[in-house]
Amino acid sequence: MLRRLLIFCVVASASLVFTGPSFSQTFARIAAWNQQGVRFDNAGVHKINKPAELRTAIAAIDPDVIALSEVNSRESLDEIVATPFSNGSTYKVDMDNNQPVPQMIAVLFKDSPNISVTNRRSIPGSDEGDPTRMRQAWAFDVKIRNFDFLLIAVHLKSGRETEEREIRTCQVRAISRFISAHTEAIGEKDVLVMGDYNMVPTQDQRNFANLSPGKQNNEYLQFISSTLSGPSHIGECLNASDFKGNLLDGFSISRQHTGEWTGYIRIQQLQALLPSMWCGKYKATISDHLPLIARFRVDGADDD
Repeated sequence: MLRRLLIFCVVASASLVFTGPSFSQTFARIAAWNQQGVRFDNAGVHKINKPAELRTAIAAIDPDVIALSEVNSRESLDEIVATPFSNGSTYKVDMDNNQPVPQMIAVLFKDSPNISVTNRRSIPGSDEGDPTRMRQAWAFDVKIRNFDFLLIAVHLKSGRETEEREIRTCQVRAISRFISAHTEAIGEKDVLVMGDYNMVPTQDQRNFANLSPGKQNNEYLQFISSTLSGPSHIGECLNASDFKGNLLDGFSISRQHTGEWTGYIRIQQLQALLPSMWCGKYKATISDHLPLIARFRVDGADDD
Protein backbone atom coordinates (compact mmCIF):
# COMPACT_ATOMS: atom_id res chain seq x y z
CA MET A 1 0.00 0.00 0.00
CA LEU A 2 2.81 2.39 0.90
CA ARG A 3 4.60 1.58 -2.37
CA ARG A 4 1.41 2.30 -4.37
CA LEU A 5 0.96 5.59 -2.51
CA LEU A 6 4.53 6.64 -3.29
CA ILE A 7 4.04 5.83 -6.97
CA PHE A 8 0.84 7.93 -6.99
CA CYS A 9 2.64 10.87 -5.41
CA VAL A 10 5.44 10.71 -7.98
CA VAL A 11 2.93 10.68 -10.85
CA ALA A 12 0.96 13.57 -9.33
CA SER A 13 4.13 15.61 -8.83
CA ALA A 14 5.18 14.96 -12.41
CA SER A 15 1.80 16.15 -13.68
CA LEU A 16 2.26 19.44 -11.84
CA VAL A 17 5.41 20.11 -13.84
CA PHE A 18 3.36 20.21 -17.03
CA THR A 19 0.60 22.47 -15.73
CA GLY A 20 2.71 25.50 -14.91
CA PRO A 21 1.88 29.08 -15.96
CA SER A 22 2.86 28.70 -19.62
CA PHE A 23 0.43 25.79 -20.04
CA SER A 24 -2.47 26.81 -17.81
CA GLN A 25 -2.68 30.51 -18.64
CA THR A 26 -6.30 31.48 -19.23
CA PHE A 27 -5.99 35.28 -19.45
CA ALA A 28 -3.57 37.65 -21.13
CA ARG A 29 -2.70 41.18 -20.06
CA ILE A 30 -2.36 43.48 -23.08
CA ALA A 31 -1.18 47.03 -22.47
CA ALA A 32 -0.31 50.30 -24.16
CA TRP A 33 1.98 52.96 -22.71
CA ASN A 34 3.67 56.16 -23.79
CA GLN A 35 6.92 55.60 -21.90
CA GLN A 36 8.18 59.10 -22.73
CA GLY A 37 11.64 57.87 -23.59
CA VAL A 38 12.38 60.89 -25.74
CA ARG A 39 13.09 64.10 -23.85
CA PHE A 40 15.10 67.10 -24.97
CA ASP A 41 16.91 69.97 -23.33
CA ASN A 42 16.29 73.62 -24.24
CA ALA A 43 18.63 73.33 -27.21
CA GLY A 44 16.66 70.41 -28.61
CA VAL A 45 19.30 67.83 -27.70
CA HIS A 46 18.07 64.39 -26.70
CA LYS A 47 19.29 63.86 -23.19
CA ILE A 48 17.68 60.96 -21.33
CA ASN A 49 18.14 57.22 -21.02
CA LYS A 50 16.41 55.37 -18.21
CA PRO A 51 16.61 51.58 -18.60
CA ALA A 52 16.40 50.82 -14.87
CA GLU A 53 13.29 52.95 -14.42
CA LEU A 54 11.56 51.43 -17.45
CA ARG A 55 12.42 47.90 -16.34
CA THR A 56 10.87 48.58 -12.93
CA ALA A 57 7.76 50.10 -14.51
CA ILE A 58 7.23 47.31 -17.07
CA ALA A 59 7.71 44.65 -14.38
CA ALA A 60 4.96 46.39 -12.37
CA ILE A 61 2.66 46.41 -15.40
CA ASP A 62 3.52 42.74 -16.07
CA PRO A 63 2.05 42.66 -19.60
CA ASP A 64 2.06 39.66 -21.89
CA VAL A 65 2.14 42.13 -24.78
CA ILE A 66 2.67 45.89 -24.55
CA ALA A 67 2.68 48.54 -27.28
CA LEU A 68 5.15 51.29 -26.43
CA SER A 69 5.42 54.78 -27.88
CA GLU A 70 8.20 57.36 -27.61
CA VAL A 71 10.86 54.67 -27.79
CA ASN A 72 14.36 56.07 -28.30
CA SER A 73 15.84 53.27 -30.38
CA ARG A 74 16.06 49.52 -30.81
CA GLU A 75 19.26 49.62 -28.79
CA SER A 76 17.48 51.24 -25.84
CA LEU A 77 14.88 48.46 -25.76
CA ASP A 78 17.50 45.75 -26.22
CA GLU A 79 19.19 47.13 -23.11
CA ILE A 80 15.92 46.94 -21.19
CA VAL A 81 15.19 43.31 -22.13
CA ALA A 82 18.78 42.04 -21.93
CA THR A 83 18.17 40.24 -18.62
CA PRO A 84 15.08 38.86 -16.83
CA PHE A 85 12.89 41.38 -15.04
CA SER A 86 12.40 41.41 -11.27
CA ASN A 87 9.27 39.26 -11.65
CA GLY A 88 11.24 36.66 -13.63
CA SER A 89 9.73 37.55 -17.02
CA THR A 90 11.83 37.84 -20.15
CA TYR A 91 10.75 39.82 -23.21
CA LYS A 92 11.37 40.07 -26.93
CA VAL A 93 11.21 43.25 -29.05
CA ASP A 94 9.51 43.83 -32.39
CA MET A 95 10.02 47.21 -34.02
CA ASP A 96 11.27 48.79 -37.21
CA ASN A 97 14.79 50.03 -36.50
CA ASN A 98 14.66 52.74 -39.16
CA GLN A 99 11.64 54.81 -38.17
CA PRO A 100 12.51 58.36 -39.29
CA VAL A 101 11.07 60.07 -36.19
CA PRO A 102 12.77 60.17 -32.77
CA GLN A 103 9.57 59.03 -31.03
CA MET A 104 9.37 55.43 -32.22
CA ILE A 105 6.76 52.71 -31.72
CA ALA A 106 7.60 49.18 -30.58
CA VAL A 107 5.97 46.07 -29.18
CA LEU A 108 7.38 44.06 -26.28
CA PHE A 109 6.09 40.54 -25.68
CA LYS A 110 6.93 37.80 -23.24
CA ASP A 111 9.39 35.19 -24.43
CA SER A 112 6.98 32.27 -24.45
CA PRO A 113 6.10 29.52 -26.94
CA ASN A 114 2.48 30.59 -26.43
CA ILE A 115 3.04 34.15 -27.71
CA SER A 116 4.02 35.29 -31.19
CA VAL A 117 4.26 38.74 -32.80
CA THR A 118 4.86 38.67 -36.57
CA ASN A 119 4.30 40.44 -39.88
CA ARG A 120 5.12 43.98 -38.75
CA ARG A 121 4.12 46.63 -41.30
CA SER A 122 3.53 50.37 -41.34
CA ILE A 123 0.07 51.69 -42.18
CA PRO A 124 0.09 53.75 -45.41
CA GLY A 125 -1.02 57.36 -44.97
CA SER A 126 -0.96 57.26 -41.17
CA ASP A 127 1.98 59.69 -41.22
CA GLU A 128 0.10 62.14 -43.49
CA GLY A 129 2.79 61.61 -46.13
CA ASP A 130 5.39 63.31 -43.92
CA PRO A 131 7.36 60.49 -42.22
CA THR A 132 9.99 62.82 -40.75
CA ARG A 133 7.38 64.84 -38.80
CA MET A 134 4.41 62.54 -38.24
CA ARG A 135 4.49 59.19 -36.49
CA GLN A 136 3.30 56.21 -38.51
CA ALA A 137 0.95 53.65 -37.02
CA TRP A 138 2.23 50.08 -37.06
CA ALA A 139 0.36 46.79 -37.47
CA PHE A 140 1.38 43.39 -36.07
CA ASP A 141 -0.15 39.93 -36.21
CA VAL A 142 -0.32 38.66 -32.63
CA LYS A 143 -1.25 35.27 -31.20
CA ILE A 144 -1.51 34.47 -27.49
CA ARG A 145 -2.46 30.84 -27.11
CA ASN A 146 -5.84 30.58 -28.90
CA PHE A 147 -6.44 34.33 -29.21
CA ASP A 148 -5.10 35.84 -32.43
CA PHE A 149 -5.65 39.42 -33.54
CA LEU A 150 -4.38 42.38 -35.51
CA LEU A 151 -2.64 44.83 -33.17
CA ILE A 152 -2.38 48.43 -34.38
CA ALA A 153 -0.07 50.60 -32.28
CA VAL A 154 -0.54 54.36 -32.63
CA HIS A 155 0.88 57.66 -31.49
CA LEU A 156 -1.31 60.24 -33.18
CA LYS A 157 -0.77 63.97 -33.64
CA SER A 158 -0.89 65.89 -30.37
CA GLY A 159 -2.67 69.18 -29.81
CA ARG A 160 -6.10 70.59 -29.05
CA GLU A 161 -6.45 73.12 -31.90
CA THR A 162 -8.51 72.74 -35.09
CA GLU A 163 -5.47 72.19 -37.31
CA GLU A 164 -4.16 69.38 -35.12
CA ARG A 165 -7.57 67.73 -34.96
CA GLU A 166 -7.77 67.83 -38.77
CA ILE A 167 -4.35 66.15 -39.02
CA ARG A 168 -5.55 63.43 -36.64
CA THR A 169 -8.70 62.99 -38.74
CA CYS A 170 -6.53 62.28 -41.79
CA GLN A 171 -4.37 59.88 -39.79
CA VAL A 172 -7.28 57.89 -38.37
CA ARG A 173 -8.99 57.71 -41.76
CA ALA A 174 -5.87 55.99 -43.10
CA ILE A 175 -5.98 53.53 -40.20
CA SER A 176 -9.70 52.92 -40.78
CA ARG A 177 -9.03 52.13 -44.46
CA PHE A 178 -6.31 49.71 -43.42
CA ILE A 179 -8.65 47.93 -40.99
CA SER A 180 -11.35 47.62 -43.67
CA ALA A 181 -8.92 46.22 -46.23
CA HIS A 182 -7.43 43.79 -43.71
CA THR A 183 -10.73 42.43 -42.43
CA GLU A 184 -12.17 42.08 -45.95
CA ALA A 185 -9.12 40.29 -47.36
CA ILE A 186 -8.33 38.03 -44.38
CA GLY A 187 -10.52 35.88 -42.17
CA GLU A 188 -9.12 37.51 -39.01
CA LYS A 189 -11.66 39.98 -37.65
CA ASP A 190 -10.19 40.71 -34.21
CA VAL A 191 -8.57 44.16 -34.21
CA LEU A 192 -7.03 46.00 -31.25
CA VAL A 193 -6.08 49.66 -31.77
CA MET A 194 -4.06 50.95 -28.85
CA GLY A 195 -1.63 53.64 -27.81
CA ASP A 196 -1.39 57.39 -27.42
CA TYR A 197 -4.49 58.56 -29.30
CA ASN A 198 -4.05 62.21 -28.24
CA MET A 199 -7.85 62.20 -28.47
CA VAL A 200 -10.19 63.04 -25.59
CA PRO A 201 -13.62 61.35 -25.49
CA THR A 202 -16.47 63.84 -26.07
CA GLN A 203 -14.00 66.54 -27.19
CA ASP A 204 -12.66 64.70 -30.24
CA GLN A 205 -15.68 62.75 -31.44
CA ARG A 206 -14.89 63.43 -35.10
CA ASN A 207 -11.51 61.78 -34.65
CA PHE A 208 -13.09 58.75 -32.94
CA ALA A 209 -15.81 58.46 -35.58
CA ASN A 210 -13.30 58.49 -38.41
CA LEU A 211 -11.06 55.89 -36.78
CA SER A 212 -13.77 53.22 -36.75
CA PRO A 213 -14.95 51.71 -40.05
CA GLY A 214 -18.72 51.49 -40.47
CA LYS A 215 -21.62 53.87 -40.25
CA GLN A 216 -22.84 55.63 -37.12
CA ASN A 217 -24.32 53.25 -34.54
CA ASN A 218 -22.73 50.33 -36.38
CA GLU A 219 -19.07 51.18 -35.97
CA TYR A 220 -16.55 48.38 -36.25
CA LEU A 221 -14.55 49.46 -33.20
CA GLN A 222 -15.66 49.63 -29.60
CA PHE A 223 -13.67 52.22 -27.68
CA ILE A 224 -13.41 50.37 -24.37
CA SER A 225 -11.06 53.00 -22.92
CA SER A 226 -13.73 55.68 -23.23
CA THR A 227 -15.52 54.12 -20.26
CA LEU A 228 -12.61 55.08 -17.98
CA SER A 229 -13.11 58.10 -15.75
CA GLY A 230 -9.60 59.10 -14.74
CA PRO A 231 -6.97 60.86 -16.84
CA SER A 232 -4.14 58.82 -18.35
CA HIS A 233 -1.97 61.86 -19.04
CA ILE A 234 -0.52 63.82 -16.13
CA GLY A 235 -0.84 67.48 -17.03
CA GLU A 236 -0.16 68.90 -13.58
CA CYS A 237 0.52 67.27 -10.21
CA LEU A 238 -1.68 68.81 -7.52
CA ASN A 239 -0.03 66.92 -4.66
CA ALA A 240 1.85 63.67 -4.08
CA SER A 241 -1.00 61.47 -5.23
CA ASP A 242 -3.46 63.68 -7.13
CA PHE A 243 -3.12 65.25 -10.58
CA LYS A 244 -5.17 66.70 -13.39
CA GLY A 245 -4.98 65.85 -17.05
CA ASN A 246 -6.90 64.18 -19.88
CA LEU A 247 -7.69 60.67 -21.05
CA LEU A 248 -5.39 60.93 -24.06
CA ASP A 249 -4.53 57.24 -24.36
CA GLY A 250 -6.89 54.86 -26.11
CA PHE A 251 -7.79 51.20 -26.49
CA SER A 252 -10.39 49.80 -28.88
CA ILE A 253 -11.48 46.33 -29.97
CA SER A 254 -13.69 44.83 -32.67
CA ARG A 255 -17.21 45.42 -31.42
CA GLN A 256 -18.77 42.22 -32.79
CA HIS A 257 -15.76 39.93 -32.88
CA THR A 258 -13.57 40.30 -29.81
CA GLY A 259 -15.55 38.19 -27.40
CA GLU A 260 -12.28 37.36 -25.66
CA TRP A 261 -12.33 40.69 -23.84
CA THR A 262 -13.24 40.03 -20.22
CA GLY A 263 -14.65 43.51 -19.56
CA TYR A 264 -11.51 44.45 -17.65
CA ILE A 265 -9.65 47.64 -18.60
CA ARG A 266 -7.77 49.88 -16.20
CA ILE A 267 -5.43 52.86 -16.04
CA GLN A 268 -2.43 51.47 -14.16
CA GLN A 269 -1.55 54.00 -11.47
CA LEU A 270 2.20 53.44 -11.66
CA GLN A 271 2.98 56.56 -9.68
CA ALA A 272 1.25 54.94 -6.69
CA LEU A 273 2.47 51.40 -7.37
CA LEU A 274 6.22 51.88 -7.77
CA PRO A 275 8.43 52.03 -4.65
CA SER A 276 9.30 55.50 -3.32
CA MET A 277 7.30 57.15 -6.08
CA TRP A 278 4.84 60.04 -6.11
CA CYS A 279 3.23 62.12 -8.82
CA GLY A 280 5.95 64.73 -9.29
CA LYS A 281 8.78 62.22 -9.20
CA TYR A 282 6.99 59.88 -11.58
CA LYS A 283 6.41 62.64 -14.11
CA ALA A 284 9.99 63.91 -13.83
CA THR A 285 11.77 60.55 -13.96
CA ILE A 286 9.55 58.08 -15.83
CA SER A 287 6.67 59.44 -17.92
CA ASP A 288 3.77 61.86 -18.03
CA HIS A 289 1.50 59.03 -19.22
CA LEU A 290 0.02 56.07 -17.36
CA PRO A 291 -0.47 52.72 -19.11
CA LEU A 292 -3.79 51.20 -20.14
CA ILE A 293 -4.20 47.49 -19.42
CA ALA A 294 -6.95 45.20 -20.71
CA ARG A 295 -7.47 41.51 -20.05
CA PHE A 296 -8.49 38.87 -22.59
CA ARG A 297 -9.36 35.18 -22.45
CA VAL A 298 -6.87 33.09 -24.40
CA ASP A 299 -7.90 29.49 -23.63
CA GLY A 300 -11.21 29.26 -25.53
CA ALA A 301 -11.95 28.56 -29.17
CA ASP A 302 -11.01 31.49 -31.40
CA ASP A 303 -14.20 33.31 -32.34
CA ASP A 304 -13.34 34.14 -35.95
